[in-house]
Amino acid sequence: MFEEAHLNFEKSIELDPTKSDFYHNRGFSLRKMKRYAEAINDFTLAFQLNPEHFKAIFNRAFCNEKLGRVKESLVDYE
Repeated sequence: MFEEAHLNFEKSIELDPTKSDFYHNRGFSLRKMKRYAEAINDFTLAFQLNPEHFKAIFNRAFCNEKLGRVKESLVDYE
């Protein structure tokens, strides 16, 4: 049901594009669908909106690792 979740978070973002959790959760649904590059974009947006959003950084690191971007993932993991 990750596709449905993704669509619901798209609607949430349309209603309030200032909520970092909406971007994080949309990114997480993309991550679960193995759409890692797209998920990275959402995790980055979540972090930009809330620099203390540790879940967004962890999930971005995870996605970068899956894409073979070891240096980028290490920066986030640290």
